[in-house]
Amino acid sequence: MATPSPWVCLQCQLSACWTGSASHIVAHLRETGHGFAVQAKTGALWCTKCETVVLSRRLTSERAAVVHKEEEARTYFQGDGKKGREAYTPWKPDAKDAGLLRGITTVPCRAHRGILNLGNTCYLNCILQTFLHNPLLRNYFLADKHNSKACERAPPCISCELDKLFSEVYSTTTNGPFAPTSLLHATWTIGKDVNLSGYAQHDAHEAFMTLLNALHAHTRGSTSSA
Repeated sequence: MATPSPWVCLQCQLSACWTGSASHIVAHLRETGHGFAVQAKTGALWCTKCETVVLSRRLTSERAAVVHKEEEARTYFQGDGKKGREAYTPWKPDAKDAGLLRGITTVPCRAHRGILNLGNTCYLNCILQTFLHNPLLRNYFLADKHNSKACERAPPCISCELDKLFSEVYSTTTNGPFAPTSLLHATWTIGKDVNLSGYAQHDAHEAFMTLLNALHAHTRGSTSSA
């Protein structure tokens, strides 16, 4: 049985549940002749004429802008709980910045080293590769936003382990594949609830969720808008 989700009629703002074709919001649209309803959580748009969920780029864009604005207003950094999230503004280099950028050394986007399989750890290595090639994470750790040598958090700290991983894999002075032994041990420690310990094969999605949750918990800042 599908879990009911809240939908809002775009013509009269009535709120009702939706679990499929025989739901309250669909019944309301048919009875009133109203054309559209939107899912309150995801922004999905139901069209009465099409009898299906349709894509509206304009609505998706406007919803993303509203959510982003609310997140900036309600998100607070970990630690003091008072400093709000800095509003996003696109950066464009001025003449001075453009001159400085012409003289810098370009950081390669591709990693220089591979990752060793430590038994049956391909489930972990494939997730680490997605982290290593994510531009947001790559720019964060290569810009020394989390320094493992200066971190005061008691181990295991996944942010520290990823800082070491990015430093090793993107290093141009070391050859050969890298063995993420300390990161593997940290995954065993924090992944006790899903039993990720040992050298047996495990589920990659469980490893991904374990590392992602630990990354949010061990990194300064917050993405929560609650």
